[in-house]
Amino acid sequence: MNVVLLLGPGVAGVALRVAPQNLASIDAAVSKVDDANSQVFHAWTALDAHWWYDWSNASHWWYEFVDGWAHGGGKHVFDGTAASKMNGQGGDFSGLLLTEYQKYSNVSELQERWTIDRVLQLNLGLRNATCNKRLCLNQYSIYVPRGTPGNDLPIDAGPVHNILGDRINNQANLTVADKRSLLIDALNFYYKSLGAATIDQRAWATPRRAMGGTLLPLATLYATMAEIHAFQDANSRTRTFVLLSELTRLGGHPLLLPDTGWAVYHMANESVVEQFILHGWCAWKRAYDNGVSPYLVLGWNASWNDKGQAGPAIEAAENLAATFYDAEEDVCV
Repeated sequence: MNVVLLLGPGVAGVALRVAPQNLASIDAAVSKVDDANSQVFHAWTALDAHWWYDWSNASHWWYEFVDGWAHGGGKHVFDGTAASKMNGQGGDFSGLLLTEYQKYSNVSELQERWTIDRVLQLNLGLRNATCNKRLCLNQYSIYVPRGTPGNDLPIDAGPVHNILGDRINNQANLTVADKRSLLIDALNFYYKSLGAATIDQRAWATPRRAMGGTLLPLATLYATMAEIHAFQDANSRTRTFVLLSELTRLGGHPLLLPDTGWAVYHMANESVVEQFILHGWCAWKRAYDNGVSPYLVLGWNASWNDKGQAGPAIEAAENLAATFYDAEEDVCV
């Protein structure tokens, strides 16, 4: 295995880095790094083959934040689309993502727990917004996806209906302050459920075993943030960013999810969300091992940028991701 030693931003000391031309298994590579902070940094930046000289051209950092079904469209696939320009975002989807990715590539940022203020600041950055008010309630939204006409999402369903229930679905009385409170409660519930659990780095080859007591809290937080849909925009990017950073902070690595948008709303319970995460875990490992996204086999059609036309591609990506993980053996295949 060819290994190079490189200084990384935000890391005190030297971070071990596998040379991109000879990628080794990620668990073996990270296990050779004996400093916990460097391990976190290595896992977070492992797909960045060129980060040491040019962040903007870092080859595969964007895989983790763009839906797998859209990987064939490249890093700029959503730049300039109608959705990327909504609510003043300006259309620079990839640029805003890169800025936040760079920020959280600092180990001190990655190691911090999420608070309501940190999540808000992340969301503001992802949609090119600013706020100088105390609580920034004007940045929240009373919109909820479930039960809204045209979304085909029944009110009395969803993976975390047992947790949120009428708190989120009683839209007539929902306020932006309620949304903020719901998000605070979701974060508190997550960290209480998580307790002292961490991801066992030595067991990465068996993802469910490795995640152990972290998997259900992570799945629940991801689904709950989707249901709350706290902000005016960039909610999918925000919850994906939180999920990936928490996986890394706890001792794991990011994911390559087949769809970061509407898929979670159609999952029946937390167990299905857990499977979704496990599939994404193994998809990420494939990208690391092979140097390219496993979703690229799906190709790309520009018409998919209209989400109404993307249904078959999303379904194909979800079906493909399911083949990357053997649930019975608890191994990536």
